[in-house]
Amino acid sequence: MKSNFLNKNKWSILCILGLASHQVIEEYIRPYYQELDAIQFLLGVAPNFIAAALIFPFAGMALWKLKTGQNLQVQNQWFWRSNVISTIGLIIWEFMQLKGNLIFDYWDIVFTLIGSIMAIFIYIFVR
Repeated sequence: MKSNFLNKNKWSILCILGLASHQVIEEYIRPYYQELDAIQFLLGVAPNFIAAALIFPFAGMALWKLKTGQNLQVQNQWFWRSNVISTIGLIIWEFMQLKGNLIFDYWDIVFTLIGSIMAIFIYIFVR
């Protein structure tokens, strides 16, 4: 029963885990850890890393699971599309911040790329 639940919902669980982690870092951890530069740096890039590694690619996979069935070839296509689209979208968002009063950071792009590579490893492991 437990294994069947995890198998049916593994992509949703990964996405929700990413959303929860992102929210905890943004709202509860970042504002209170401003002393150490290394921790401040990691907390600054963590939202992009988590979004690229967990939230967007596996949200696409959760949608795939709702829309289709167990076809592994289609599953692979959905993952790669989700991962590429989310990575490009996050990088575009970072460049859009140049025009507004937001903070542009090259490190966010680097950690978006690292996160998308991490998503590949997570996908291979969980699949």
